[in-house]
Amino acid sequence: MRAIVGHGGVVGTSREAQEGCQTALGIGMELLRQDVVALEGVVPPVVWMEGSCRYNAGGGSVMRRDRSIRMDATVAMTTAGSRVAVATVIGAQGVLYPILVARAVLEEGRHVSLTGGEDVLRIAQERGIPPHPGPSQFALARWQQMLDKLRTARREGRLAEIAPGWPPEEIDEFLRKEGGDNGDFSIASTQYTPSDTVGVIALDSKGGLALAASTGGIGLMDPTRVGDVPFRGQGFEIGADVAVLATGPGEQIMQEKGSAQVYDLVVKGLHPQQACEHGVLLFPRGTRVGFIALTSSGLVGVAPCRDLMPSYSIVEQ
Repeated sequence: MRAIVGHGGVVGTSREAQEGCQTALGIGMELLRQDVVALEGVVPPVVWMEGSCRYNAGGGSVMRRDRSIRMDATVAMTTAGSRVAVATVIGAQGVLYPILVARAVLEEGRHVSLTGGEDVLRIAQERGIPPHPGPSQFALARWQQMLDKLRTARREGRLAEIAPGWPPEEIDEFLRKEGGDNGDFSIASTQYTPSDTVGVIALDSKGGLALAASTGGIGLMDPTRVGDVPFRGQGFEIGADVAVLATGPGEQIMQEKGSAQVYDLVVKGLHPQQACEHGVLLFPRGTRVGFIALTSSGLVGVAPCRDLMPSYSIVEQ
């Protein structure tokens, strides 16, 4: 039995984003057919998605409030004796493939998590991981779209709805620096492809499970903000029999421990599809959240809110 399932986030979907999922997961399944371990089946698909610039990950990562690009990534796998190995990188800067940095942390075995800085760049240089090329057309489109939403919300008195917790005076100062109420949104209208965080789960021929996830975070966020992706039980959960990935608003997923709740339901006997659907219902109606899950017996769950999540899965006996 071999299986793989992945997603492209819940901001929205498009043919380009859906086809990207199919291409990436096809790469992973081809490797799994060669009887590689599950980790070798999840990392290359995420590398492809990071490099495609179609998603909010790697080369397509959105810019933060200070226009910096800082990325989070996670890899995790089951090992002999039902143990779990996890590695994460938080706020990685200057690298095109943060998932490869996370994998290197796992292989080095000295730490579980690194924050963006000298060690991340050291690993990138040692492993030949290319530098980040700067904001993509996708990222520039997202930036302009978000500025447009912020300006509109300010004019309509809806700042608390669009930017909760961000003081209005700071928003005014930020928008003044970004050109006040002026802006050219042609990029956003012509080249923006809805998609977001990426994640992949795989089952290898020996029953091993692994997962990999990568994100650029939320546009216009604080420079040091960290979402759910690097945290077990929140952005992901994995054990001997099931692995789960969440995607959506990190703060809410962290508060609800979304992946842990879905995982527990599957362990208690619920089909992963039902468990993922229940996970979506944990959040207020309309919240753009989604879950994917895969069991050691090859059962798959994929549940987005309102069909906003590009996803794909392959299961082979």
